[in-house]
Amino acid sequence: MSIYSKQTSWSGQCSGSNQSPINLSQSIAKPCNLSCDFKMDDGQAISAGCMISDEGFILNGNLGSCKFRDTPYQCTALLVNHPSHHTLEGSPADGEVIALFNSPTGEKLCVSSLFKVSSSQTPSLKFFQQFIPYGSSNQIALNDWSLKQMVPSDGSYYTYEGSLIIPDCSPCEWVVFKSMINIDQGDFATLVRTAQAGSRNIQPLGTRELFFNDSIAHRAVLEVLYKLSYGIISSPPSSRN
Repeated sequence: MSIYSKQTSWSGQCSGSNQSPINLSQSIAKPCNLSCDFKMDDGQAISAGCMISDEGFILNGNLGSCKFRDTPYQCTALLVNHPSHHTLEGSPADGEVIALFNSPTGEKLCVSSLFKVSSSQTPSLKFFQQFIPYGSSNQIALNDWSLKQMVPSDGSYYTYEGSLIIPDCSPCEWVVFKSMINIDQGDFATLVRTAQAGSRNIQPLGTRELFFNDSIAHRAVLEVLYKLSYGIISSPPSSRN
């Protein structure tokens, strides 16, 4: 039975404010290009432990790293479930993969990609294919596998202050990519067969703010800053109405 079947009885921080997941919508998001800068490192993991629990499919180990607002984070666990926790413009996805990160000083960061069933060849197909079929194994080898493969090509993302989606529901920041990634039909069927369906209910945004980083606009800003720093241009290009 999924842990989420009992979520109405969760207590403590789980019944407080600023909880996750939420609905993500462009209509309420504010821009935050440089102020919420995020980068997933492309370092490769070579092995991981995997298991099926009442939380979903769990991968753990030294899985990779990232930087968020210039703070380094290390990923020690990956959670895959179906259907998705977050919704995009009110609609759930087939599933969601969440990388759980910790900073050297203990801050938590969850980085998430919603996914859909599709055979289109993208890096995410290989990402899932290397561990989804081995849910009953204790330890698996990974080959040419990186958290960068769960980042959609568009790269744009939402960010907000929320919580873990499992008890103790402690505070963390979230980065959730706007575009979905793909999972192969066969791997999704394996996930459905081995991991119980379940997700946490959508939580109210309340007084929190939702921010959005437009990857294309962000790269344009960085390009201008680079040219300014090296004297390629003398002043930023003027905006046109």
